[in-house]
Amino acid sequence: MASRTDFSAEEWSVLRTAPALVGGAMMAATPDGFFASMREAFSMGSSSFATLKAYQDVALLKEIMTDKDQLVDEMKAKLGTGGTPAERRARLQSEALAGVKQAVAILQAKGGPDDLKAYRGWVGAVAEGVANAASSGGVLGFGGEKVSEAEKAFLGQVMAAMA
Repeated sequence: MASRTDFSAEEWSVLRTAPALVGGAMMAATPDGFFASMREAFSMGSSSFATLKAYQDVALLKEIMTDKDQLVDEMKAKLGTGGTPAERRARLQSEALAGVKQAVAILQAKGGPDDLKAYRGWVGAVAEGVANAASSGGVLGFGGEKVSEAEKAFLGQVMAAMA
């Protein structure tokens, strides 16, 4: 099993930010308003907690999840703040997918099989949890579709990036 000391600062940043980028990109896939966004944001946290319980014997996962120092600053640096909402959404999805691919490659090179399995489980749980957290296209949370076509497409891209 790997630990933080096995990774460079850049590698550690990739491992930490990729799941959050995936969650943010999934939230942005179908902008649905304040209440849906709140449910999706809550789902990111609960998905992470459930994954941590499922893989409690994987110390690396716990280290990554509890190391939140500068996470927001690192994500802002990767994403920037300029552009239209559509441009920011595309940039977020692109960075998320690139981050997942990088993280998987890093763990294949420096982590153990349990580390990689747990990390993939975490990223998948975040993506699926956010996608299923709120309906899209309804009124005040009623009606609409549980997982939008944009969310389904991005979820497929995330799963492919982890293969």
